[in-house]
Amino acid sequence: GAPGSGKTTLRKRLHGMLELFGYSQFSASEIIRSKIPQGGNIDKFYEELENNPAMEKAMDQEQQKIVVETENIILESRIGFILDSPYPKINILLTVEEKTAIERIKQQNRPEYQNLSEQEIDAIRKKRIQMEKERYWKLYGIENHFAENNFDIVIDTTNLSEEDVLSAVFSRINRFIKKWHIGHDCECANGKCGCENECENECGCEKE
Repeated sequence: GAPGSGKTTLRKRLHGMLELFGYSQFSASEIIRSKIPQGGNIDKFYEELENNPAMEKAMDQEQQKIVVETENIILESRIGFILDSPYPKINILLTVEEKTAIERIKQQNRPEYQNLSEQEIDAIRKKRIQMEKERYWKLYGIENHFAENNFDIVIDTTNLSEEDVLSAVFSRINRFIKKWHIGHDCECANGKCGCENECENECGCEKE
């Protein structure tokens, strides 16, 4: 999701629920921030990436390595949907209206946005998204990394609380887990039939 959509909050909340079951969490921003000199500006770093595709690819390969080596992980990443995984994965996109995103970013009080007006935050946000689009097109031929058809789950968080987003995501994740367990897509897997059947032989549908 774009800045202000709530992806960091969701990652942390999901991890809080799933850590007991062996899930870890990771944000691609940790790789990015590790490359920035102390006191450096993250948006300046993004501008420098425009002229250093090799560095960006190397950082993306670090993400790829984590995905391959970690079975149960909640990954926050702009390009997570193109990463290859030997395990089943669910790609989630969070969307948000611009006004709400700007308000949330201002409330986060991150160093790079301190003492900035909403207009300045809006300009930085739009510039970052545009730069990402241009870089991902050059690197991977991705026209729009926020295109909804790249994702399994899409949720507009504009008018939702943290709890609402978590509940909506968890509900839809459970449908995927059911489908994997049953072995095919049917009303049981999509939660439409009203029954509690969860295995291939007890599903009740006519698919083998």
